[in-house]
Amino acid sequence: MEPVRVLVADHFAIRRLGYREVLKQLPEVVVVGEASNGRMALRVAQKLLPDVILLEHELPGLNALELLRRLRACGVTSRVLVFGRSTRPADAEALLRAGAAGYMHDYDELDLTLAAIRGVARGETGWLSPRLAGKPA
Repeated sequence: MEPVRVLVADHFAIRRLGYREVLKQLPEVVVVGEASNGRMALRVAQKLLPDVILLEHELPGLNALELLRRLRACGVTSRVLVFGRSTRPADAEALLRAGAAGYMHDYDELDLTLAAIRGVARGETGWLSPRLAGKPA
């Protein structure tokens, strides 16, 4: 079975490193690219066509919502899991309507984060952080 190819798009180098290290725990996943801003994420996604994109909500250059729209407009079908700090359900709903497979909070527990990444890699949609409902994760 081919590994799930992941693009990590986050403007903080330390968080990109953190995602790489966390994803090493998932033998079925390989990080194939990184991006530090939205425009770079769009270019890299078009070039590499990853299976999954882990996407920072407030990515500079193009935020997650605009990037999702542009990815879909140019035919990139990667599944997208957005990470951010918003606890507003409306933010997550807008991202899901734009094609995101889920929205997770930056402070969610590692086990939940890994479950969401695995689920999105399997094609699941509708992953939502419990923090959106005001519940502790």
